[in-house]
Amino acid sequence: MNDRRLGRFNIDFRDIQKRQDFVRKVMDRVIVIKAEADYVTMSIEYVGISPDFSVVEPGCIPPKYQIVVEDDEVKFVMDTLENRVFQVNTEIRKALKKTKKDLEETIDFLLNEHLKLKELEGLIEEQT
Repeated sequence: MNDRRLGRFNIDFRDIQKRQDFVRKVMDRVIVIKAEADYVTMSIEYVGISPDFSVVEPGCIPPKYQIVVEDDEVKFVMDTLENRVFQVNTEIRKALKKTKKDLEETIDFLLNEHLKLKELEGLIEEQT
């Protein structure tokens, strides 16, 4: 899965039974990779891939989307709270990657300086 445009969304049991045209329109927009019945909300939670979803880094939980119908067209809209959490998590991951890169560069610099000092130490020993 190269393009990690993942998202979660729910469809009510009664919509699956009574609004099958709506459900087909939704499913035309997504490739479902996981479905789980939730008897508390009386719905099925789906995880899927869609060009409508944001790219999700490996190890991150896909954000939750609401299904919106406008002008007889189905759209996925990220929940406001989920959207903020997703943005914060993405920024944290970017910062961690930058920090890791900075640490690697610092370690490389310190190792090179250590090697230079060892080389100087060897030259000093040769002269004494």
